[in-house]
Amino acid sequence: MLLITILSFSAMKKLGVEYTLYSDDFSYVLAGIEFAHSGTITMNNSISALVMPGMPFFIGIYSLIFGQGIQLWIALKITWIIMGALTAWFVYKSVRIFSPRWCAICAMCLLMTPDFIWGNNLILTETPFMLMLSIMIYETFMMAKDKKWRHFIWETAAFFVALMLKANIGLYPLFALVYLIIKKYPIKKLLLQGLILIIVVCTFVVPWSMRNYKIYDAFIPLTFGSGNPELLGTYQGYGYPDDNLDYETYVNVPMREFMKKYENAEGTIEPQIKWYTDQIRDSLKAEYRKSVWWHTNPKSMLISYFIIKPRNMIFHNVFCWEELFKNANQFTFKIRYIEMTIILLGILISLANKKLRKEYLFLCILYIINIYLYASTFAFDRYAQPFLAIRFVAFGFSLYQIKMLLAQTWKEYVRKDQLSHTKN
Repeated sequence: MLLITILSFSAMKKLGVEYTLYSDDFSYVLAGIEFAHSGTITMNNSISALVMPGMPFFIGIYSLIFGQGIQLWIALKITWIIMGALTAWFVYKSVRIFSPRWCAICAMCLLMTPDFIWGNNLILTETPFMLMLSIMIYETFMMAKDKKWRHFIWETAAFFVALMLKANIGLYPLFALVYLIIKKYPIKKLLLQGLILIIVVCTFVVPWSMRNYKIYDAFIPLTFGSGNPELLGTYQGYGYPDDNLDYETYVNVPMREFMKKYENAEGTIEPQIKWYTDQIRDSLKAEYRKSVWWHTNPKSMLISYFIIKPRNMIFHNVFCWEELFKNANQFTFKIRYIEMTIILLGILISLANKKLRKEYLFLCILYIINIYLYASTFAFDRYAQPFLAIRFVAFGFSLYQIKMLLAQTWKEYVRKDQLSHTKN
C-alpha cells in the first residue's frame, strides 16, 4: 500500500496536480463545483441525469471545504491516491481469507502497474468504484464465512456508494445471493437482509426517479446515459453497416415527433432536455443500426458482440493514455497476460481438486457478466479497468492452487523415488 501511494504521488509530481484529460474527469469536477454552489446535479453545464449523482455530490462536498482552486485539486488527488491504495488492501484481505499471505501480497502488487498509478491521478469514477467493488467482494466472502451482520452492513454501504457511481453495479446483489445460497447461508437471514437492501436502495431510487420525471417527463430510475455508448458500439467488431442508411425515416422522423412534447412556444427546448433527447436519438439510431446489421449480416454481429468486443475488454484492457515511462503499456500488457494465464491454470486445478470452486464460480460470473454488459454497448478499456479487482482476487487464489499442485507433485515424486530406492 505504501509503495502504491509513493508511486502515485511520484506520478502526480510528474503529471501535475491539475492534470486532467479534459474529458469526463474535468466535467465531474465542474459538476461538483456547481453542486456546491446550487445543490443541483449537473453535467456539461446543465441539469442532468446523464450520470449518477455520486461524483458531483462527493466533489461538491470537497469544493465546499477547499474551494474551487488548486486546493480542491490537491485534496481530490490525495483522496483518489488513498482510494487506489485501499483497493489493494481489500484485494489483499479477500485473497488472505483462503490463501497464504504471500499470495495476497502478489495479488496486491498487480495494482502497482502504470495504468493504475496513472488512473489514481484522474478524477474519474473508476478509482472509487473499484474500491467499493473490492470491499463488496471481501464482505461477501466474510458473510459466507462467519455470517456476522457487520459484514452485511459494510457490504450494503459499499454497494450503495458504488451504485451512486455506476448504475451497472445494480446486479451485484444477485451474484452475491447465488454465492451465499450455495455456501448455505441461512435463508431467513438472507431474505431479511435482502429486504433491508431493497429499502436502502429505494431511499435513493424513489426520490431520484421523481426528480427525473419532473424534469424529463419520463421514468428514469438511474441514468439516461446509455444511448451514446450503445451507438458507438455499433461501429465495433466487423461487418457492421455503414452510414448510408435511411436515418431520415427511422430516426429523424420519429425523433421530431418525440421532441414535440418538449418544445416551448418558440419551438425550442431547454438545454437539459436536449441532452436527454440527444441520448434518445443515439439510442434510436443504435437500435436501427443493430436491426439492419442483424438482417444483413447476423453472423458478424454475433461474433462482434459475443466474441470480439468482450475479448478486447478482457485481453486488451490497459487504460492508460499517457505512459509514465517508456513502453509502460507494453509492460502492463505482459503482466496482464501472465496474470490471466495463472488465473486460468488456477481454475483448471480447482475443477480437479474441488477446492475454492464456489469462490471461482462467484468471481467468474461476476466478471464475465459485467464485461458482457459493457460489451453490449461500447467496449472500452476504461469500463473494464475497475473489474480487474475481481481478476486480481482470482489471481491470488490461483497462485495458491498452483503452489499446492506443485508441492503435491513433488511430494509424490519423492515418495516414488524413495520406493524405487527401497526396492533396489
